[in-house]
Amino acid sequence: MPSTSTLLRPPTIELEVLMWSRQLQKTRFDDYVALRFLSNAIFSLRAAQSSELGPTSRCQMALEGIYALCLGSIYLHGLLPLGQEGHRELVIQVATELMGLPMAERHQILAAKKQLEALTCDTVESLDEQDVRYMGAISHKALSQAQHVYPDWFE
Repeated sequence: MPSTSTLLRPPTIELEVLMWSRQLQKTRFDDYVALRFLSNAIFSLRAAQSSELGPTSRCQMALEGIYALCLGSIYLHGLLPLGQEGHRELVIQVATELMGLPMAERHQILAAKKQLEALTCDTVESLDEQDVRYMGAISHKALSQAQHVYPDWFE
């Protein structure tokens, strides 16, 4: 039965290639789930602004918000990743490209993700406050871009 949702979009050619290569798969679409992704993203991005959290926690919350936003934007095309290794990076790369986020900012998001992984796995110095503020700015820009590309998702 075809979906009657106004949120569901057809996959782009790039997304179809990722389906063909078995990196993304079709999934049953539900408006509530789409709104839940957006709600999770907004919650995490707001938490990333909290002065009660340290720099590393704020950056982690910003990245989780960006990931939820990216995952949700791919879900708007009726797709989700298969959960293979590297799927979080793939989702971020593809979705931020679909949203029109500049390449430099996409790279910054992925670099911050790698730095956070190093912080949790090894003994590395904590994040610099300036880097955390920059991640906050990027996360808000990603949210703004998503609202521009998917306005009905925000209504």
